[in-house]
Amino acid sequence: MKRLLSLFSLFIVLNINAQSKWSYTTFTKITELEGTDYMVCTASNDSKKSPKGKGLLFIHTLTGDATPMDFSKDFYFDEIKVIHLENLGLHKVLISGRIMEDKSKLSWDFKKSLFICSIDGKERVEIPDENFFIQSWEVNKKTGILVIAGHVDTNKNGKYDKTDENEIRLYSLKDMKMIRTL
Repeated sequence: MKRLLSLFSLFIVLNINAQSKWSYTTFTKITELEGTDYMVCTASNDSKKSPKGKGLLFIHTLTGDATPMDFSKDFYFDEIKVIHLENLGLHKVLISGRIMEDKSKLSWDFKKSLFICSIDGKERVEIPDENFFIQSWEVNKKTGILVIAGHVDTNKNGKYDKTDENEIRLYSLKDMKMIRTL
């Protein structure tokens, strides 16, 4: 009986340990934020318990302080661009990417998202609203204005068709808000 009880106890312990839940973070691309003491690193969180998450880690290279910035598990980074305009006292990070909600489609026609972030990663503003689809964007280095070309999905069907309205939007990187629509 003792032998049976000890075998049963050993079986339970092994069974519980065999079911341990793993979790780890993988850091992939490291980018220098030119003109600052910061670096930014893309991270992917994988876990058996929960779905994957993606994010960035802003690292102050002199102090070692790090600020994480989380994104949706369906977000894929396209570009991380540093906007360093000394004459305007402007230091921002622009992050572009796409949210792929339906992974069964092998297409990059998914909605493009753009984020304006502070250099330390503590502030973040998402551009645009959910019915505006970005086609292209660029920063005017003299004025610090972000110019975004795209269209408003007027019938909210998620497709670009003849009822949609083309727009150009101007965003102030200093104030991190939209200033005009053309």
